[in-house]
Amino acid sequence: MINENICSKDEIRVLTLLYCANADFEITHSEFEFIEAGIRTKNLNKLFEKFCTSNDYQIISKIQSSIKKLNYSKEDKEILFEEISNMFRLDSSNYILKLNLFRGLKRILY
Repeated sequence: MINENICSKDEIRVLTLLYCANADFEITHSEFEFIEAGIRTKNLNKLFEKFCTSNDYQIISKIQSSIKKLNYSKEDKEILFEEISNMFRLDSSNYILKLNLFRGLKRILY
């Protein structure tokens, strides 16, 4: 389960990308590789386990509170959303689900 131990920008980035990759209830191999390729933390497996044992509300709450706590700038958020867009381009299936999730996250985080 997600808790307060996640505190770095890189860990929140990973958690957010995992959440978005799971928009269609399946994280593909290419999506996981995309997340793995761009991380600086060695805790990917631990973060993935926490992700798998958390519900949507817990994940969104953690992302939202951490972005506030870490003082994400508008530029930080734009970079994060660009990464989400790039990941969504890897798998064009379930476009509507992904678009709705993208819009919802933007509304929550901006």
